[in-house]
Amino acid sequence: QHRRRNKLKRLKKRREQVKTKKEEFENKHELELNYSTDFKPPEWLTRTTAQCSPYIPQIGDMVMYFVQGHELYINEVKDKKMYEIDEKTLPWNKNEPLDAVECATVIGVSVSFSDKQPPRVINVRLQLLNPENTNNSIYFLLLLGDHFRCFIDDTWWPGTIVKREAFDPLHENSPFQCYIIRWDNGENEERLSPWDIFECDDSSDESNLVKMPSYQPTPDEWPGDDVDDERERLLKGIDTLIQMDVAKQFREPVQLAWYPVVIAYPIDLGTIRERLS
Repeated sequence: QHRRRNKLKRLKKRREQVKTKKEEFENKHELELNYSTDFKPPEWLTRTTAQCSPYIPQIGDMVMYFVQGHELYINEVKDKKMYEIDEKTLPWNKNEPLDAVECATVIGVSVSFSDKQPPRVINVRLQLLNPENTNNSIYFLLLLGDHFRCFIDDTWWPGTIVKREAFDPLHENSPFQCYIIRWDNGENEERLSPWDIFECDDSSDESNLVKMPSYQPTPDEWPGDDVDDERERLLKGIDTLIQMDVAKQFREPVQLAWYPVVIAYPIDLGTIRERLS
């Protein structure tokens, strides 16, 4: 009888274990089904190939900061009630009066959730520079009547430059959205900035204009004398690290459905390797 009681206890314990595993599986499955697309990281954050647009900030980048563009973004966030904004952190509330265009260097980048929910927000810290000390500036030569193309929503859109007009009379010299253009597919006029505009090759087949041009790094962006040698050195290091037990949890992407608002910037060794290669 003692053996029989022990056997019944073992059976009961086994049934409880099976029940627990079944509940865990069902909960996990339900979680994955309910994993809203809102929580999935955007494509621009997980992309493994570099493109000219959209711009993803990196520490050390030299950028031009446009107060008008930042103000428009903040106003849209407020209007749509996307997330709370700390007014004290806004540049125009922290610094001396800012020019319409400020040259700066990116000194800090972080990705976070707003109020523990989508969307993901990139927080960028900038150090203002003296524009007289900057070289390698890009100059745009755009004339009225020029035919151009603009990359929007993974598609090239052709148009014509109608006129140049300041977006804000208070900043007459600012290039931000200073061009009024007309799209080829209609009479609607819109505003674009010079960096939205690409040279249009009218002789090109439209099928060749599907993708945004890949970003081509310059030699000075990499340490050392040879980009390929430096890339191979880094790839060998990552391959060695991937084989180590300490890196086991970082080899592949995490299951974001299990941690939807824990990991703001999903990254793993495999993704880093793919970006390098």
